[in-house]
Amino acid sequence: MEAMEAMGETSSPFLRLSNEIIEMIFTSSTLKHDDVAALARVCARFAQISRSRELWRRKALERWTYWGFDENDRSRDWREIYRDRLRWQRRIYPAVKELSVLNFNQEDISLDTVYRFDEIFDEYDCFPDTARVTLEEIRKSSEKSCDLTMKYYTDHVCEYVKVRQIEESMKGLLRRPDEEIDLVEGALLLSQWQNLWTPIDCDSVKSVIDEMAIRVRECLALNAPPLKEEGSESVVLSRDMLDVMNHVMFHEFRFVGNVVDFFNPDNSYLDKVVEHRTGIPITLSILYITLGRRLGLSIQPVGAGHHFFVCCKGSKDQSAGCKESDVYVDVFDGGRFLDESECEHLKGEGHLGLETHLGIVRPSEVFARMARNLLNFYQNSFIVDKSAVIRNLLYLIHVVQPTNIQNTVLLCKINVHLKINGRQTLAMLSSIGEDPVPNVNELKATAKEVVDESCQPPEANAKKRSHANYLNVTYRVGMVMKHKRYDYLCVIYGWDPVCRLSSSWQMQMGVNLLQHKNMQPFYSVLVEDCSVRYAAQESLEISPSELVKARLHPKVGKYFSSFDGFRYIPNVELAKRYPEDL
Repeated sequence: MEAMEAMGETSSPFLRLSNEIIEMIFTSSTLKHDDVAALARVCARFAQISRSRELWRRKALERWTYWGFDENDRSRDWREIYRDRLRWQRRIYPAVKELSVLNFNQEDISLDTVYRFDEIFDEYDCFPDTARVTLEEIRKSSEKSCDLTMKYYTDHVCEYVKVRQIEESMKGLLRRPDEEIDLVEGALLLSQWQNLWTPIDCDSVKSVIDEMAIRVRECLALNAPPLKEEGSESVVLSRDMLDVMNHVMFHEFRFVGNVVDFFNPDNSYLDKVVEHRTGIPITLSILYITLGRRLGLSIQPVGAGHHFFVCCKGSKDQSAGCKESDVYVDVFDGGRFLDESECEHLKGEGHLGLETHLGIVRPSEVFARMARNLLNFYQNSFIVDKSAVIRNLLYLIHVVQPTNIQNTVLLCKINVHLKINGRQTLAMLSSIGEDPVPNVNELKATAKEVVDESCQPPEANAKKRSHANYLNVTYRVGMVMKHKRYDYLCVIYGWDPVCRLSSSWQMQMGVNLLQHKNMQPFYSVLVEDCSVRYAAQESLEISPSELVKARLHPKVGKYFSSFDGFRYIPNVELAKRYPEDL
């Protein structure tokens, strides 16, 4: 190397080029990062040029497209940024790929297989930003290359990262004293929890509340600062002030109780309530409470049976000789004031306990009640991944109300039944102790088995269609089919030589009415309406595949790596189970 440096400046035309031109050459897309690293070892001059921030910024932008900051910021150490991104990609990519092996036989992805990402995040101490941009890059790359399996599992890891962030934010919020907890902030976190892929415009929600507060002040002509912060000294409560609040919120800003579509889940998402100006009692009450607190009023949430309203607490003003009195307001009914008899009726209906703290509920109960409203809706609805949605809501209730033993035990039993989330189950069972829960030791033992099994790849029992038992199986996994009777489109992801489901299921579905009854091949199919079904061979026919391409089932990536224009191509795990279907 020393000899090369000694003779380089005079003998090599390349070395007579300026540093700027050599740097431009190093920046060329034909030279990869390892090529630049090799050139840096040629001589001291190349080593100096290869440390250029602009060189590595260009290399980074050429390789990756998703950034969590301004990619035009030239003050950053782009060489180090490139090194970190490359290191993260090399760690995360194979970890995501392994999820397909560990979760293939599971009904849903087990958190026990995703927790390993926590170890990666903690190792480099750069969660969540670097983790988020790296995962998003892999996700975008999977979309571009049409790698359905990689995108499926990367989406789930992205969701895990997002939920982890929201969970930490919710726990941090609930660690504050009750009077300092922002109900709007908690309600928006709930919206984010349930709508991970939909941006939540928190600023616009708070802006509408601020605008209402300013308008109330204008109507009252108060000589006060533009807004009062929550927790500041209360002003004297008067019916006039509440009348103005009602006028502004329900007439000028046109908020109204949704009596037409009461059970629409959007009524429980505060951002949607503000957008549509309609909601249910609890979400409208949160807006009313926050508006009142902006104005210096002390307003508390009150729950009664199936209803929810607010208590506007009075305050004494000795100089004015005012007597303290509380006012109950039904926000769902346009701010109607409730008299004593109506409160007593609600007390009897919902065990308000007006004589004890006026039936006021804590913020944690407000958030838990919102989650239960959604839980009740989704339990009685047809939705995609219903089981996962219900488990997520049960876990949200556990986060905001860890002392709710009934809810926690229910979630633990579901996890154990599905043989997933063993570590989560053990943590929740440990938090509630042994005495309140019957058979808790059995649940713990089963959860430990789930954890142990999650680390072991499942055995792949191959079905070879050339076997004598499978000669009647006509169709292959990945084929796009149409149901002759129900006219739905679907993709085959598994088959049996005869019907393997219970006799009660066969009776319910009328299998005995089919020409070949249960003694014919049956196929597991992903249906265009996002359901999963089990159909007889005589009920299916080959369908034009292009019709399904635009209607991907959310779990198609679990079984297939790509679509070739005619059929879905089995991924590695599905191919192991149906090796002769390729």
